[in-house]
Amino acid sequence: MKLAAIDIGSNAIRFQVIRVIRYRDTLSFKKLEYIRFPLRLGQDVFKNGKLSEVTLDRFEQLMRAFKILIDLYEVNGYIAVATSAMREAKNAKIALQAVASEVGLNIHIISGEEEAEILSKAIIPFLDNGTYLHIDVGGGSTELNIYKDKVRVDSKSFQMGTVRSLNAKGRSKVFNAAEEWVNTSLGQSEDPVIAVGTGATSANCSSYLYFRGAGASRYPS
Repeated sequence: MKLAAIDIGSNAIRFQVIRVIRYRDTLSFKKLEYIRFPLRLGQDVFKNGKLSEVTLDRFEQLMRAFKILIDLYEVNGYIAVATSAMREAKNAKIALQAVASEVGLNIHIISGEEEAEILSKAIIPFLDNGTYLHIDVGGGSTELNIYKDKVRVDSKSFQMGTVRSLNAKGRSKVFNAAEEWVNTSLGQSEDPVIAVGTGATSANCSSYLYFRGAGASRYPS
């Protein structure tokens, strides 16, 4: 069986095709195709509130290319999701309806909470027992998840990312909110917390939260 996924982010759009292999009671996955295209939808949306005509045209062309690959690989099923930029674009519905009718791809806009849930399913198998702060930095939003003994106990999405431009006041407001949320969610426990970062520039965000004192003593060096 072959499956495909399209992740429409604010900075880049990713496409992947995998083959699912079953051997007895074990499933494994073989990557057949992976493409990352830096369309940067967020540059339009976070500045003007909508996608420009040029970007809409390029977006449709890219989706058409992915649909061709899905057909050529004879994919059995696919999922296509859009995140922060499409959540905020005033003309997102028009763009996705055009792709559905003209290209034949159905794209779903997911919430920050749904995005965090998907991330959880991907990262939990790699965690040990203990307390973890997972920081996923995207182009338009950053998802924070707290895990205790491999169970996600809290999560929140913040409007900050590698494409979204914030002035000094805006940055301070968002980082203060993130810091407050982390400290409140972790509570008074003195147990060490391990920060795990994913995304293009997750190390910068992790370091910022660490040095801002979001429980600096919590994190082992």
